[in-house]
Amino acid sequence: METIIDAHVHPYLTAEQNSSLNFFGKTVSPQKFAENLRRAGVTRFAGSVISASGSIRSFEQIHELNRAAMDLKEIFGDRYTPGVHIHPDYPEESIRELEWFHKQGGWLIGELVWYQMGYQTYLQSAGRKIFQRAQELHMAVCVHPTTDEDIGELARSFPGLPVIAAHPRDKQTFSIRLEQMKKYPNLYQDLSGTGIFRDGLLRYGIDRVGSSRFLYGSDYPICNPGMYVAAVRYEELTDAERRAVFSENFMRLESASKP
Repeated sequence: METIIDAHVHPYLTAEQNSSLNFFGKTVSPQKFAENLRRAGVTRFAGSVISASGSIRSFEQIHELNRAAMDLKEIFGDRYTPGVHIHPDYPEESIRELEWFHKQGGWLIGELVWYQMGYQTYLQSAGRKIFQRAQELHMAVCVHPTTDEDIGELARSFPGLPVIAAHPRDKQTFSIRLEQMKKYPNLYQDLSGTGIFRDGLLRYGIDRVGSSRFLYGSDYPICNPGMYVAAVRYEELTDAERRAVFSENFMRLESASKP
């Protein structure tokens, strides 16, 4: 059986919470969440529990999201790699959170979603201190793009920290990201959200930066994971390139980052 790891999902502990992300209010229990991904061909999945309200007023709310991710790890077992949240306005609390998460075997930060968390850039305030500690702990971070400059500065400032940019988006944005990936070998791109539906996007990217820098992702339950699996399978890739995108690149990051 082909191994497919979805590097970008957002599970919740209840069906009602899951329905808050689905555009049409489809309710999905945690068990159904995993079943739907398996039905699409996904073997394992990774990601953070994001705020359904989008209103963060204290770090305790962020810790609650992280606790929920660890509770889901208990439900899903080895199928799920939880992603932890940090916040640049709470540097000391965020560093303690990283260390707490790391002690429990966690290695993935994010996806971080700036517009839901109430900040504008990942490096604002004392954010650099947080990412410096993440680099020391050999973690990796997935970020919803802010500005191209912000993503580039994050990758440049912390060359030992794998930075996964979510969502290829439009051709202009994707082209800018590819140029950044050429410049920063620690910068990766996941395929979730908009972009992969454009025929040839993945082949175009691999031809420019190689197959080792792309991760399969769907953004489920916002997006249909089966469509993303089919899109990667449809692209004119070699078997080795397809394996790299579907699972091997993620497992390489996991191997390098896991405590």
